[in-house]
Amino acid sequence: MGRPQLQRATITTGGQQTKPSSTHLAIRQVECDRNRRRKVKIVTDLATVSKASAAAKPRAALRQVLFSQGESEKTQASELDGLKQDLDAFAVPLNLNWRWKEESQGTTLEKNWTDIVHSHSTMSKMQRHQQEALWEFVYTELIYINKLMIIKDLVVAALVNLHQHGFLREVTPERLFANIPSILAAHQLFWQEVIYPMLQEVRGTGKPFDPLVLEAGCLQFHERFSSYQHYCWEEENNLKFTRRQMGSNPHFLTYVQWVENHPQCERMRLGDMQVKPHQRITKYPLLLKAALKNTQDPHEQHTLRGMVLTASCSTLFLHCISRVVATNPLQVIGS
Repeated sequence: MGRPQLQRATITTGGQQTKPSSTHLAIRQVECDRNRRRKVKIVTDLATVSKASAAAKPRAALRQVLFSQGESEKTQASELDGLKQDLDAFAVPLNLNWRWKEESQGTTLEKNWTDIVHSHSTMSKMQRHQQEALWEFVYTELIYINKLMIIKDLVVAALVNLHQHGFLREVTPERLFANIPSILAAHQLFWQEVIYPMLQEVRGTGKPFDPLVLEAGCLQFHERFSSYQHYCWEEENNLKFTRRQMGSNPHFLTYVQWVENHPQCERMRLGDMQVKPHQRITKYPLLLKAALKNTQDPHEQHTLRGMVLTASCSTLFLHCISRVVATNPLQVIGS
């Protein structure tokens, strides 16, 4: 069989069929091609618009995120600048030393016990060592009180000032130093009622320091310094809170840097300030033992032993509190 013959398209004119001319065929082909290209273009354009819209959404979101981050960084920088300005404008008293009793000698203490004990040049070696131990008891007490004054009138006062300007309200003085105002008041009273009378007696008579004068005050250690119980209970929590703030709060870090670099802060670090009360209260037995070691009189020895025992029991109790908190943090409520 031969190949089938393709039928040609015909055009009917006046009831008669005629073969289309090559011109008509070419025109129809052009129209078909044009329609086909138009459909393809429409589909392509729709796809392009769809892709562009899909790509535009994440780009717009990214621009929004970057814009928000930029605005947030500008806000944080502005707040830090405001905090720094408030700190720099804070008026710190020119003299942070504690003034006690008479105004003229309220902030001064002799450089050495030999300035007021007349018989120092004729004393035996043991007597001199006893006087040195008692003098250390006196002047380290005043140094400690002045350190607490710096904490109260510079560190805490600057923080309260920031609170008044809307900064660092999440950081309270109690979260850093617990009840340190009560501790300061206890030591100021201890100085005025126990140490200062002994100092004044030596100043007035030129006689050596008498350890028996300290007896009444030292036997009241537990009552006089009961505020240390709360401080030692909160000490570990305060240190942990401070470390967290240092690592996560740029406002707090700026405040700490300002405090530690302040010339009247005497190069103390915040962590050193927080542990200073614990260090001081545990030093009393050592100071009294040094005086006992260099005491020959039996009556004085007996009295000093009682003072050492009382101070040791008090500090041991406080040490136990700190150990309990450090090893059992869940026992502390609200930490």
